[in-house]
Parts: sequence; structure tokens; C-alpha cells
Amino acid sequence: MRAALRRALGLLAALAVLGAGGGAAASAASAQPVWVGVDRAPVTAPLPQGFLGIALEVSTVPRWVGSATTPAQVNPVLVQLLRNLNPSGPYSIRIGGQSTDRSWWPVPNLTAPAGVTYAIGSSWAKAALLLAERLDARYVMGVNLEANSPRITQYEAGQLLAAIGRKYIRDFEIGNEPDLYTHTPWYRVQHGRRVPWYIRIGTPYYARPAGYNETDFLTEWQQTLAAMPSSVPIAGPDTASAQWIGPFSALMGKTHRIGMLDSHAYALFNCVTDPSNPKYPSIPHLLERAAATRIVRGASEFAPLAHHSGIPYRIDEMGSVSCDGHSGVSDAFASALWVTDALFEAARAGVTGVNLHSFPNSSNGLFDLADTRTGWVADVHPIYYGALMFAQADPAGARIIQIPSAYPSTLRIWATIGADHKVRVLIINVGSHQLVTIHAPKGFGSRDASVERLVAPSVSATSGETIGGQTLGNTTTGEVPTPTLQWARPQKTGYTVGSPGGSETLVTFSYRVKAATGK
Repeated sequence: MRAALRRALGLLAALAVLGAGGGAAASAASAQPVWVGVDRAPVTAPLPQGFLGIALEVSTVPRWVGSATTPAQVNPVLVQLLRNLNPSGPYSIRIGGQSTDRSWWPVPNLTAPAGVTYAIGSSWAKAALLLAERLDARYVMGVNLEANSPRITQYEAGQLLAAIGRKYIRDFEIGNEPDLYTHTPWYRVQHGRRVPWYIRIGTPYYARPAGYNETDFLTEWQQTLAAMPSSVPIAGPDTASAQWIGPFSALMGKTHRIGMLDSHAYALFNCVTDPSNPKYPSIPHLLERAAATRIVRGASEFAPLAHHSGIPYRIDEMGSVSCDGHSGVSDAFASALWVTDALFEAARAGVTGVNLHSFPNSSNGLFDLADTRTGWVADVHPIYYGALMFAQADPAGARIIQIPSAYPSTLRIWATIGADHKVRVLIINVGSHQLVTIHAPKGFGSRDASVERLVAPSVSATSGETIGGQTLGNTTTGEVPTPTLQWARPQKTGYTVGSPGGSETLVTFSYRVKAATGK
């Protein structure tokens, strides 16, 4: 009688796990599961501390830090949202992007360069310092190159270093995306008056002549390097072009000043207008396997070169769609599914870290922040949930392990083994509802496994997502609510769980570590 009751309770629990988060529990129970074997052998080194960071534009810093005068007063919602993604620290923040070359620290007795639209100074640096102190952050700090003045670059770097300090500035970056200096206007002129480049009206003027190439950039870069503070390493070349990264990487063996090789990566591109082109910004294209693998296409070549030179290789600016994102695509739940997969691809490729590009009112951004009369409030975007799921599935120190079995192309399955003796299997499902049976390696699977899901109304939804049954929508704390977990009981065939269409399912199990007595 008791055995029958246990079997009945076990069946009810299994059906709850199979159907939770999905809309077809009955069909799920009868569907043929996909069998997934997990190999205990790691295929990567431990995930580095500070792997997952953020990339901010220059003007974003004071806007999101707020009117704090001490580290404790820094926008607490921002601090908590960032800590969720990297709880063990230190936190990597890249400051720059397009605004690197549109900003300057005003040089006494020097007129502002034609393309500069933003002046930084002591109040800006104070906000950056407070944020760094609150998070124990390490900055990758961009300085202006497009103005083509080593004096301006030198002065800016010197002032930033004096105001923020060597402890928090890990690297300086000289310029941003120099391969676009002949494509993106430095400024525009309308009716004889100079206007910012982003106005998109008037006559465009470019900072470099049409023939400007990577050789010209390297010459400029080395001339500017000579004027930079010698106490801080330099990162570069800060571009998405492998054609420009290759020549720059050759400098790593010729100067000790390069402290990091970095690049940019986007899955899709706003400049592509042909809907049939796989790089055109659409949800189906974002959910294709290539959208995740594309962002690490050069990593297999450049990451080993950097590691051989004893320096990291970092994707210091990453997003789903280039040029500020694409509404309806980069702010949809599909971006959450994409970013989790892309971050795993980066970790497997040997990338040391990734900074996700965010700034106010950006479709690509992780969140938006508002300082209201009652305090700070965050509108958390779908892509943040995907980054959060990656942080849970692949914590610092964990290693990616092999999954030797085959499975449908609509599933992207990743597994890690952590220093906490836990195996985490993440199932990203961009297709329809699917049962998955996870066969645990020997020594695992003797205990119930926790099951946590990231779901939304649809892959095109821009709100309504939940992680572990909870939401961060309009959070006033940034804290992740305690998840509501399901549990999977180990069977002879392994753990069988339901993977709803357009979702992520994280299954976590562990093995018993024997005590010192051997019992």
C-alpha cells in the first residue's frame, strides 16, 4: 500500500515538473523524450571571476549613479542589478562606445574638437569613482582618439587617472571602432551650422579620409600610446572587424603596454535592409544558431593569441542588434534566449569576459532606471533575464562539460560542473514543447534535482517574463525574488523534465561528497 502511494505521489510530482511553465502537460506526458547524456569531463577552464559585466556610454554614468556623495548613496537598484549578474566580483564596467570619441575632458586654452558633444570633468569622475567604490569595479576606460590629438588624449587620461585612481581603472582604450571613422560622421553641418553626427540631417563630415585603414590606425595608436600614462595598461583595438584585430594583435609581442585584447560583437545589424539576409534584425534570425555563434567567430583565433601573451581577450561591447538595437527584436524575449546561448558560446571559446551594452532608452539595454520621488525604479528588460540565467547556470569557477549526445536543432543545451560539486544543465528551447531526459554521469543523480524556468508569454513579448515564477518588473530594490522551484526525482533513465517552447529550463543536481571518515 505504501509503495503504491509512493509511486502515485512520484507520478504526480513528475507530471508537475513535466508540465510546469508549459501549456501542454497532457501531450508532454505522452511525447517521446529527447535523451541527453552529460559527460563529467570538463571542456573549458574555470569561468573567470568578473566574466559578465556591462558596457556603459560616457553620459550614462552620472545619469544612473544619481546624486550620491558617498559610495553608500549610489543608486542601490543599479548596484543590486549588476551584483546579481556577478555576485563574486570584481565587476567589469567598460565606459565608452560611440561616446568615447564624442567626449573629452576640456583642455585649458584649447577649443573643443568639432565632433565632441559631451564634456566630462570632476563631477563626472566623482560619480564614476563612487560607483567603482560601491561595486569594487574595474573600468575599461575609453579616451578620445578621433579628435586626432595626442595632447587631448593624454590630458583626458591623466585627469581620469588622477580623479578615479589606478585601483579602479584596469585599462585605457584609445578610441572606439576606428574602422568606422570613414563611415560614421564625426559631425554634420546644416545651414552653415555644426550639428551632432546623430541628427541625421545636413552634410556629413568624417574624421578620417576615405583611404584610412588599419595601418594608419596602428600608426596613430602607437603615437598616442607614447603620450599615455605608463602605469595603466592599454586595451584594444575595440572593433568588431577581424581585419583590424589581426594587425593589432601582432603588437602584443612588441610592447608590454597592451594589457588586454578586446573586440565588439553583435548578432544582427541595423544597417542590413534585406529581410532575407540572416543578419537582418528579426526574431527568427535572432533565434537561429548562427546568431549566437557569430559573436565568437574570431575568438577561436584571437583568444589563444592573447592567452599566449599572458593577457585576457574580452568582448567589451556585445548586443543583439548593432546601432542602438532594433525595437521589437532586441527588446523582445527572444533576446533573452539568444544572450544566454551567446554567453555560453563566448565562455566555451575561451573569451575572458563579456560586457553587455546598455544605456538609457536603448532597445539593446539590460534595463532602464528612473529616479522618482519615492526612490529609484528599474524597468528590467527581457535580455537581463537571459543574462541572469547564464549567471546561475555558469557561476564563476564552473567548467563547461561535454554533452556527447545529439538533440534537435531547436534545443541548445549546456552543462557545467561547479566548485560546489553541482552539475547544472540548461535547456534553451526555441521550438515547441519538448520532454528531455538527462542521464547523469556516474556519481551524480542520487538526489532530487531542482528545476527553474525562464518563460514569457511568447518569444516576441517585451514584458511578462518570469524566472523561477518571479518577476523583476518595476523593481525598487533590484533583488531577485526567491524562485519557486520544481523538483525532478531521479529515475533509472535519469531526470525527465518538460522544456516549454520559447523558454529556458535549468536543472541542477549534485553528488554526495564523502566525509573525511569515508562514511
